[in-house]
Amino acid sequence: VRLILSDSITEEEKTAIEKQLSIDGIDYLSACLETHLYDDGSRITGLNILCSDTRRLGSFLGVCDPRTKKPIDIPTEGLLVQNRLAENYGLEKGSSLEIYDNSLLLCSATVSGQFNNYSGRLAICSPQAYREIFGSEKQDNCYYLNLNNTELSVLQRQLDEICPGLGYEESDSFLSRFATVASLFNILTVGMTVIAMIISFMILTNLANILMNRKHRELIVMRINGYSIRQTIGYLAREAVITTVTGLILGVILGIFLLPIGIRSMEPPDVQYVRDFCPKAWIIAVTLEAIFALIIYTMVFRKVRKLNFRDITG
Repeated sequence: VRLILSDSITEEEKTAIEKQLSIDGIDYLSACLETHLYDDGSRITGLNILCSDTRRLGSFLGVCDPRTKKPIDIPTEGLLVQNRLAENYGLEKGSSLEIYDNSLLLCSATVSGQFNNYSGRLAICSPQAYREIFGSEKQDNCYYLNLNNTELSVLQRQLDEICPGLGYEESDSFLSRFATVASLFNILTVGMTVIAMIISFMILTNLANILMNRKHRELIVMRINGYSIRQTIGYLAREAVITTVTGLILGVILGIFLLPIGIRSMEPPDVQYVRDFCPKAWIIAVTLEAIFALIIYTMVFRKVRKLNFRDITG
């Protein structure tokens, strides 16, 4: 939970809040979260900067390496920027950021590294780095809380008696902001899947019919020479299996190379999709396509039962 302080709060009220948090057995971390303007050379955009005790921040906020997804130590110098922000603006370790302070004076900051984050534009720094960048001490305006076994509603009543007008942001409410967007993407995914199934049905049906027409006379000869319907269908099925398996393998190989490009081209500037390889999703996709192909070929190959032997002269 993030406890948001009002601008008019006094040091005495902060002390009282911290005392109440300690009594309730709540782990807390005082922090400064500010929105600044950032000049990337071509335009000015917003950037959130979080400043706090970097030794304890990892217990309240996931700060992980973009590649290994393992927790990393937050440097005491410079800004640690999220990876999506670094991708959008070409920021690397040692790059310089031009940031406006609260008085709209241009300040320069150095990128000390990247961390993994899926939404927003966030940079993290230590109090020492904040002082070096902006030339002033940070002014804490929020607390990060680990409630442990304390009910948030109970805590709200206690803190409201100390200082009315406090704001509360739960992790669930933060995630709910993206629920609508996620549901739209789910609808889009279902729609694209249906379209893919329709296209696949048309293509596979046409291919199966082409295979039947191309081998029409050959199939009649087999039936005349004593091959059973099952043997004749098996002859067709072997070729269908080979082409289907080949298509699935090529599809997986092309997907491995094209999917990352497609995902990154669809990502909004402030949102990163999950890019990790998911074997389960690939296995489900390949299995569904294989079952789909089996159903279609089974439907088409039933025509073998209706072969007219007189067509051999056609």
